[in-house]
Amino acid sequence: MDIISHAIVGRMLISKKSNTFKDLIFVPFFGALPDIFQIPLYVYIGYINSRPFFYPLTSDWNGFRDLNPLWVLWWDIPHSLFFLLLVVTPIVLLLKLNN
Repeated sequence: MDIISHAIVGRMLISKKSNTFKDLIFVPFFGALPDIFQIPLYVYIGYINSRPFFYPLTSDWNGFRDLNPLWVLWWDIPHSLFFLLLVVTPIVLLLKLNN
């Protein structure tokens, strides 16, 4: 899932009752937050494949992880870190699973 899809999914999760300006801005932002650090990678892949607006196609990613393992860390680390901090840790604390 790319950065735009994350923001759209975040926007879709907002209920109609809490349709405030804050929700319309912050929820999509936090939905896309794990991919913020991936923007340079998107631009780079789009650039090397001569894509319009440097936006890569799905096929441009084929084999990229194997050829460029250090670039991939810009995706792996934020996803893992944010998932740990924003999902796993609150669940562990809420359910008191840390005993």
